[in-house]
Amino acid sequence: GVQFTRAYTQSTHSDYADVCIVSSLYPLRKTRHHYYSASDPWPKTLVYDLLKPLGYATAIFSSQNEKWGCMDQFFASPNLDVYYDAEQSTARTRIDFRDSGFAHEVESGALRGGTLDDSYTTDRAIEWIESQVRADRPFFLNMNFQSSHFPYTMAPEVPRPFHPSDMNFDAGFLYYPRDKIPVVRNAYYNAVHECDRQLGRLVDTLAKSGALENTILVVMGENGESFYENGIVSHAGRPAEPAIHVALVVHAPQLLPPRVEDYPTELVDVAPTVMNMLGRPGHPNFQGRNVLSED
Repeated sequence: GVQFTRAYTQSTHSDYADVCIVSSLYPLRKTRHHYYSASDPWPKTLVYDLLKPLGYATAIFSSQNEKWGCMDQFFASPNLDVYYDAEQSTARTRIDFRDSGFAHEVESGALRGGTLDDSYTTDRAIEWIESQVRADRPFFLNMNFQSSHFPYTMAPEVPRPFHPSDMNFDAGFLYYPRDKIPVVRNAYYNAVHECDRQLGRLVDTLAKSGALENTILVVMGENGESFYENGIVSHAGRPAEPAIHVALVVHAPQLLPPRVEDYPTELVDVAPTVMNMLGRPGHPNFQGRNVLSED
């Protein structure tokens, strides 16, 4: 596909970055944490608000608990057919107390669930994709993996090709010993490897069903990860390069030849770019732009 080498997220915080992808809106700037509400006054049009009236099936499948920061209030729309995340699921979720902020939210009762295993979420997404292909319906799917979120906790059977990676020392979201950076980085690489493995299952499903060649597949990071560069670890802190520079690849074999694209791109640009690839205009509420436009 097209690899965007200068892609940047809108925030180092998941709950500020995630919503930008489907809305093409920059996040609010506040001195305190903003929790979304159904009554938030800004004009908002999400990708599935444009695609559902065109006959698309629409879904979000997320290993994350989208109630964090009340993102579920932002994503809610009558044009979203399926909304599945760790808060909605009845499956077992994972809580790691090294991610203390999130664990506190669960302990306090603000959140019911932790994080789903990415393999389980992928199973549910594959079932949904296959049902849309059988019905010959076009579909939009927003998928969120969470293995690569600190502290990179995964099931014992998940392959871990990078060693040493056992974080059996004092480690938290905001601190771990500097001499353990190689271990933490390997744990992160193993987690990204797992996200890649589950993405491969989705690609295989699309390929076997004959849908891959007619699908726009966008793979991106919601935020990066720091390992003491600029004195910062993990993410959700200052917008330093490692935490905001993300992966972005667009695969659309019928529309785009594979290449490397160095044009500066932001996650708010994804929705208007994809809509233009579909031959549809963006929306006046979109704040990003079509980065593949000739001008």
